[in-house]
Amino acid sequence: MRGLSPQEVENLVHGRGAGYARMAELNSYPGPRHVLDLKQELNLSVEQEVAVQAEFERMQAEAKRVGQKILENEQQLSVAFVDRSITPTNLQEQTQELADLYGQLRAVHLEAHLRIMPLLSPEQIVQYNKLRGYSE
Repeated sequence: MRGLSPQEVENLVHGRGAGYARMAELNSYPGPRHVLDLKQELNLSVEQEVAVQAEFERMQAEAKRVGQKILENEQQLSVAFVDRSITPTNLQEQTQELADLYGQLRAVHLEAHLRIMPLLSPEQIVQYNKLRGYSE
C-alpha cells in the first residue's frame, strides 16, 4: 500500500503496539505482551498469566479490528490521490477519520497497560522495569 511502510502495514494487520503505548511503558505501566514474554522472570502465578493472556487477547483483537479500518481508510485516501478525485474538503474529512482511528488504536494499547497494572504486585512491576531497561 502506498503511503505506509511494509512494517506499518504488518503492525496494523497483526495488532502490534508499534510504540503506541510507550508513554505507559516508560511510566511503569507494564504491557501485556512483554509481561507474558517475561512471565518466568516475573514469577507470574497461573492466575496472573491467565488474566494477562486474556487482556492481551482482548487488546490484540480490538487493535486488529481498528487496524483493519485504518488500512481501509488509508487505501481510500491513496485512491483519491491516484485518481485525482481528492479535494480540500474530502482530504480534511478523510484525514480526520484517520486521526480518530489512530487515536482509537493508541487508546486500545494504552488501556491494556492500565488493565495489566492491578494484576501485578509492586515488586513485579519493579522487576519488569529492570528487565525492560527502564530502571537500574
